[in-house]
Amino acid sequence: MDTGITIIGAIGLALCLAPFIISNIKNRKKDSKIQKTISDYASQNGFKISEFEIKPKYAVGIDKDNAKLFYLNLIEEAHSQNVEMIDLSEIDTSKIQIEKHYKAAPFERASINCATGYQGAKPPPASHIQAAYS
Repeated sequence: MDTGITIIGAIGLALCLAPFIISNIKNRKKDSKIQKTISDYASQNGFKISEFEIKPKYAVGIDKDNAKLFYLNLIEEAHSQNVEMIDLSEIDTSKIQIEKHYKAAPFERASINCATGYQGAKPPPASHIQAAYS
């Protein structure tokens, strides 16, 4: 009788863990595809990603040796896979701004404003990265 209970317990445990294992496998494949997209873009431009950060709405890769940041917006429709490259060596200042909205649906928006410093009469160009968290 003890082996029967053990078998039933093992089957029950397997049924409970299966959705979590399947979800984990799917997320790893998705993250791997995103990393490959950013790495391919970087290598096509002669850079190599040393660190990745993947969030539900965006992904970032950094080439520390060449001071380049690669940004992929995952919110865009059909994941258009448009990777943006930002030269970190040209950025003098940056500011992180977090906005919280609680009206219809609560969400948080974080934006990073980067300003580059150039000498001359023209105003400095600015890069802007933005991601929304639900």
